[in-house]
Amino acid sequence: MTNRHIWVLLFWCWSCMLTAQSIPWKVRPTGVNHTIFIKNSISLTVNGVTLEAGDAIGVFYDSLGVKVCGGYIEWQKQSAALTAYGDDGTNKGFKTGEVFTFRVWKKSTNCISENVQVTYASGGIISHTNQFAPDGISELSTLQGTASTIRYNSSSFCQNAGLQAPVFTGSVSQITYTSSEGLILNESTGTIDVTRSEPGNYIVTFSSPVCLTQQQISVSIAPGINLTQLVTTFIDATCEKQKGTLEIDISTITGGTKPYRLALRETSRNETISAVGNRFDNLIPGSYELIITDALQCQQIASTPINVSTPTDCVPVISPNGDGVADAFYIPSQGVVKIYNRYGQLLKTLSTPAEWDATDESGNLVPMGNYVIVGSNAADKKVITVIR
Repeated sequence: MTNRHIWVLLFWCWSCMLTAQSIPWKVRPTGVNHTIFIKNSISLTVNGVTLEAGDAIGVFYDSLGVKVCGGYIEWQKQSAALTAYGDDGTNKGFKTGEVFTFRVWKKSTNCISENVQVTYASGGIISHTNQFAPDGISELSTLQGTASTIRYNSSSFCQNAGLQAPVFTGSVSQITYTSSEGLILNESTGTIDVTRSEPGNYIVTFSSPVCLTQQQISVSIAPGINLTQLVTTFIDATCEKQKGTLEIDISTITGGTKPYRLALRETSRNETISAVGNRFDNLIPGSYELIITDALQCQQIASTPINVSTPTDCVPVISPNGDGVADAFYIPSQGVVKIYNRYGQLLKTLSTPAEWDATDESGNLVPMGNYVIVGSNAADKKVITVIR
C-alpha cells in the first residue's frame, strides 16, 4: 500500500469519526436486540422534506422518565437495518413490550425532531411492529417528523398584561431565550414580565437542540394607561333626581394610545354603560367601575369605584312629566316587586333593582294617587304618591 493510499484511508476514517461525533446520540450495545428495517423506497420526511444523507434516525426507550437512545443509523439514502438494544440485565435498554419512540437528527440544521410519527409494515419475516422483543423484527412503512413551534398568545401586549409564558406545539426541551434590552425575559422559561418591561418592539430569539419552525418571534408592548392624575366630577342622586352624573376630564388621562373610550360597569348587574363624550348621565344607584380603553384595545380600570346612592329620607313622591326631576322611583332591593293601586289591583310586576316610572304593564301612565309597592317579603311595603 502506497503512502497516498494510507493518507486517503486515514482521511476517510477521520471523516467517519467526525460524522459519528456530530450525531448527538450515544448507544451502548447489549446482548439483546431487535431489528428494524428501513427501506429507501418509503417516505422519510421532517416537515415534508425528505431526509438527506448524513441525517440520523434513532429509537429511544424510557429510563426514569428520560428518553435514552437505544439504537440509531446514519441515513445514507439506502435501505438499512436499525438495531434496537434491549436490557440484558447488565446494560440498560428496551424492556420487552416497550413501545419504540423515534427521533430524527437533521445534519443540515444540527437539530433533533422529537415529534416523529411512524407506521409499520407487516408480513413476510416481520414478527413485530411497534414494541421491542428479543430477536424481534419490525419494518417501517412511513416516518414523518415535524418541527416544534414556540409562540406567545399574542404578538402585541398591553403593559398591564402581567406575566406571559410561551406556548409550545410539539416536544420542546433545553431552550434558552434572549432578547434586546428593555424586555424583561426569563432566559430559561421564556416568560415575559410585560408589566416591568419598557414599551417597544422586540425580537425574542430561541436556541434549542430541538428542531423549531422558527428561531425568533416579534413581540411588541404598548404603553400602559395611567390614571394616577385622573380628575372626575360626580353628582350623586337626589330625592328630586334619583340618578347620578359622572364627568371625566380626559386631559388628565395619560399613557396608552389615544383616542380613549370610557365605560362604566355596574358590578352587581355586570352591565356596561358607554359614555356620551366624556359624560355619564342617568346613573341609577349602584357601584360602578370606570374602564378606560385606548386605540390599541388596552384597558385600565380606575382603582376607586363610583358609588351612586339614594338618599334615605326622600318623600316617596314622583311626578312623571319628563322634566328629569322625580320622574321615577328607584327600587334598590334585589328580587321581584308588585305594584298595586289603592283598590288592590295589580298594575305591574318588576324585577329589581329597577325604576318604576308610574306606568302599568301596558306602558300607560297611571292616574294620580297612592300606590303600594310590595317586595318579595309581603311585609316589605312602600306607599308611593304619583302627582302631575
